[in-house]
Amino acid sequence: MRKLAEARAQEKSDDEADEAIIALLRQDERSKGRFARVHTASLNPEEAEENSAVGLVVLHPSFPHDTRSEASPAEATVTDALKRRSGGRLRQARNTLIFVAPDAAMLAEARKAAKWTIAWKSIRDDRALDLKDSQKEEVAKQFTNSTAALEASVRRAWSHVFHPVAPRIDGEPFALERVNFRNPGSKAVAQAVWERVSSDQIVLEKLGRQTLSDRLKENWPPDADHVAMATIRDWFIGSARFERVRDEIVLGEAVSELVRDGLLDFSYADGFGTDGRYKGLASGKVVTVRFDGDALLVRRAVADAQEREKTSNTPTSSGSPVPGGSANQPEPASPVPAQTLRRFYGSVDLNPERPVRDLQPIIDSIISELMRADGAKLSLRLEIEATAPGGFATDDAAIIRDNARTLKFRPEATGFSED
Repeated sequence: MRKLAEARAQEKSDDEADEAIIALLRQDERSKGRFARVHTASLNPEEAEENSAVGLVVLHPSFPHDTRSEASPAEATVTDALKRRSGGRLRQARNTLIFVAPDAAMLAEARKAAKWTIAWKSIRDDRALDLKDSQKEEVAKQFTNSTAALEASVRRAWSHVFHPVAPRIDGEPFALERVNFRNPGSKAVAQAVWERVSSDQIVLEKLGRQTLSDRLKENWPPDADHVAMATIRDWFIGSARFERVRDEIVLGEAVSELVRDGLLDFSYADGFGTDGRYKGLASGKVVTVRFDGDALLVRRAVADAQEREKTSNTPTSSGSPVPGGSANQPEPASPVPAQTLRRFYGSVDLNPERPVRDLQPIIDSIISELMRADGAKLSLRLEIEATAPGGFATDDAAIIRDNARTLKFRPEATGFSED
């Protein structure tokens, strides 16, 4: 059987092997780490769409990186995809893309493993061979083993991460940096890449308010009293000179912390009115940050000047006595002390088809209001329950368990059951 498999494997082309490799890569998409999206094995990686959240491009086997050669198909392809999109349009959100390419030598091993897998599958499915039961068992075992070997070899091969960084040459929009990492083959490609780029802080899941303040001061137009939040977002997603944040939520949290810190130089406003005044101006407190509409970040000195003007224009009581008052009038009843409300609790159902959209109003109307109280401590817990009449596939269940561990679900309250 092995000689027959070897003969059939030698007949297979690299293109056939690549088809099997790509199928496995696409199957691995189900475990994407914390990337917002994964683009897998496109021959035209410049088609990756513009987005404000970080995504991963898994390069096609046609674009390997060879550490022994000066010419790198992967590097050339990544550079082109970061400069322009399909149709020659300039790429705007280049700071939201991470690329991973196969190592040339490891790709050769993966192709070899793919050819063996294809060969064993063809023998298993070839009824003309009229195999004995013992031979069928051997072929089935070899196919299972070769499939596992293929999966591990493919995951090991995609080991070169490319990402844009601040340019080193004047006039260039970015420089390209490569990071090599090792995946033993036990983790899906995107999951392994995510763990590396997050641990190396190539992608940030938290942006410090002081870092944000420094970047704003470096790029703030000198004659501007305010900058649109949409513009600030575009700075971060478009320029490799800025830190790469995972998504708008991370940037929004940093802006909220920046505004809440009364020692820093920025305030937040919902907009700028036709009367020349800021609407919904907030300083020194938690705000719900939006990047759409008219939201603005305002120089603190300008915001403080508006608040002082507002205070000076507020009329005060004269304190004059009320005519006709009598000294013999009864004393008013003492007010009943207000009840001290120290705890809030609540539960709400979310639509599983659009949980993020349902969650945003809760953040805006409940969580943000609760956080305004001095010393308030919030505890949030997400409960998930899913049932499938036909049961969950074993592979899907394994991926979900792995993702739950990565996302730090409580193990004592997480799992699958038969009932």
